[in-house]
Amino acid sequence: MGRKVSFPRSTAAALLLAFLAGVLLQKFVGLGRLLPRPERSGSAAPADTLRYDAPVPPAALAAFGEPAAPFPPESVYVYSTGPERDGTGRAAFSSYRYAKHYREVAARLASPEAKERARRARERFWADRTGRYATQRKVLREALGVAEAPPAGRVITRAAVGGEGTLLLSRLEMESRIDSLSFPVCAARPADRAPAAVVIAVHGHSGAPEKVIGLEPRDYTRAFGAELARAGYAVFAPYVLGVSRLNANIHGLGLLYSRNTKYSVDLQKLLALVDHVHADPELAGLPLAVYGISYGGRLALLLAALDDRVDAVVASGAMKYSPAWLEEHYRLENDVYWANETMWNRPYPVLFLFQDLARLVAPRPLLLETGAYDLFGRSASMVEEIRAVRRAYAAAGGERFETVWFRGYHETAPSLVVPVLDRMLFPGTAGKGHHPPENAGNR
Repeated sequence: MGRKVSFPRSTAAALLLAFLAGVLLQKFVGLGRLLPRPERSGSAAPADTLRYDAPVPPAALAAFGEPAAPFPPESVYVYSTGPERDGTGRAAFSSYRYAKHYREVAARLASPEAKERARRARERFWADRTGRYATQRKVLREALGVAEAPPAGRVITRAAVGGEGTLLLSRLEMESRIDSLSFPVCAARPADRAPAAVVIAVHGHSGAPEKVIGLEPRDYTRAFGAELARAGYAVFAPYVLGVSRLNANIHGLGLLYSRNTKYSVDLQKLLALVDHVHADPELAGLPLAVYGISYGGRLALLLAALDDRVDAVVASGAMKYSPAWLEEHYRLENDVYWANETMWNRPYPVLFLFQDLARLVAPRPLLLETGAYDLFGRSASMVEEIRAVRRAYAAAGGERFETVWFRGYHETAPSLVVPVLDRMLFPGTAGKGHHPPENAGNR
């Protein structure tokens, strides 16, 4: 018979308390919120083992055909590099390079001025019976908290930075449309000629402007801003709130006091960038496109839906949600909606689907960029949503809808997009990008 093992009462009490603390931590905080959460490509394999010759889901092949293969099979898929990957979800956030920007946003959204503005807005809301929701664009602004604001975009500081000799690279601090808030921007343009057009290039979660314009080792953005600049575009890569951190001021209090959301904070930056471009004598007459990846792709669609000064939209890796998926995950009765940052971070899909935004973009050119391996686990819903976007865009009078379909994960393929974007902005040019034929499966 084995010997009976006993613990001192103090040890047993300590173990019990530790267990209870763990249960509470998981229930109210969740380990997933304490750890960095990179967006996986859909494969369970580590990022450095993902190859570019994996089989494409049959449903996707039926809809889009064989995808282009811009990357060698042996090349490595990289989701994130640098400080956006390392510890930004825990106490190490204080050393995050853009922590200062987060704190400024948080302080502003819970400031006494914001509280007073919210009080006045609430009074106006209940007093106004004149049909403030007369148009979809006004409804969208209201849902996002994007208040009407005077033009902005003043450059506060500018500094040249190193880079390849063919490009002029700089870091800017710019004025947002939200008074008292500035935001960082990295800019790139060709060194040997005047730019032919302008692109606002928007990173996604765990991305950064430095990666977009090629100042740092590539991540899933694949330095698409640098590729655009080499092709003759003036590129502005703003920093958007790309770290999914729960922050009471940015989420809950920001909405309560200032009627802002994470989306409105970022959209006011992008609107200020559009203001800046239109106020610059060298750039004002040039075509202006917005090209975003992931969260940046959603921002690209939203910016064009709100501002018709944007001439073309490229949304990459953004089309992940079908109406059925949204109903399951975002409906108000669902605990998931209330239990995580969705409540304050992403309320807009409840009211506006991607096809709704496509109607507001039309008839301007719209390009959806999709990596074939970004479909794993949601192939049917992705195909369904892209078809719905195409139908909605056409119903609103749009005739310049294109897709770039390639063998890749949650990333961009700028070598394929640039020729298509050239053709969209400069009709009559011979773009050489790969895009699926206009077949029944793609409609």
